[in-house]
Amino acid sequence: MLKKLLTTSAMIVLGAGAANADDNTLLFSGMSFDKNSNYFYAGGVVSPFGSLNENGLLLRAVAARGSYEYDRAGNTDVDADLRSVEAMVGYQLLNTAGFSRITAYVGVDHQDHDLNTIDLTNSVQGSQTEAKGLIEAVLNVSNSFDLNVAGSYSGAFDTYWSQNRLSYSCDCNGIKFGPEFIALGSESFDQQRYGAFIGDIPLGDDVKGVISAGYANASRRGEDGGYLELGVSFTF
Repeated sequence: MLKKLLTTSAMIVLGAGAANADDNTLLFSGMSFDKNSNYFYAGGVVSPFGSLNENGLLLRAVAARGSYEYDRAGNTDVDADLRSVEAMVGYQLLNTAGFSRITAYVGVDHQDHDLNTIDLTNSVQGSQTEAKGLIEAVLNVSNSFDLNVAGSYSGAFDTYWSQNRLSYSCDCNGIKFGPEFIALGSESFDQQRYGAFIGDIPLGDDVKGVISAGYANASRRGEDGGYLELGVSFTF
């Protein structure tokens, strides 16, 4: 089924906390796979009046494409292609009330779902353009642990996504790792993901990678099974 992550805040914050003082642009790209779907995305966040490491206004845009399949009555498979694009305006506060970062975005989300056959039981098909909101927060639990919480909701097909990560910072080139829980869905499906991640993997100057994997539990449509997510980001 549709993997409208996150992506989808994972798509937004990869490496953002590692930006240098003068960096005002974050570019990111990645992919997500499970038993019934694949999802590819690319986008960016810009701080137009300062650095990503300062309080202030943020501009964000993401484009994505993917495909998914599901069974319907009569054992007939339905294959679908997905295209989406979103543009949002946000504001971030750093080092506030125990949080190292709090960010909120509002904007517009456009989704287009193209099914290979008519399915009158599925309301998620065709195009919708609606408002979208997103909130991210990073709470400092201790010197070594952070709690990363994020969630989004779009009026386009009632798409939602949330992610919770408890990250441990080890003394190994700034790499972070820990457990994660993701919940996502829309008018047609729900899924919960239980897994682990490794983030802030150094891939070059100002380039960071992240990988996560685990078990996905699906309801309404889709099948249970494993999932894998890969991402990379670059700040300048």
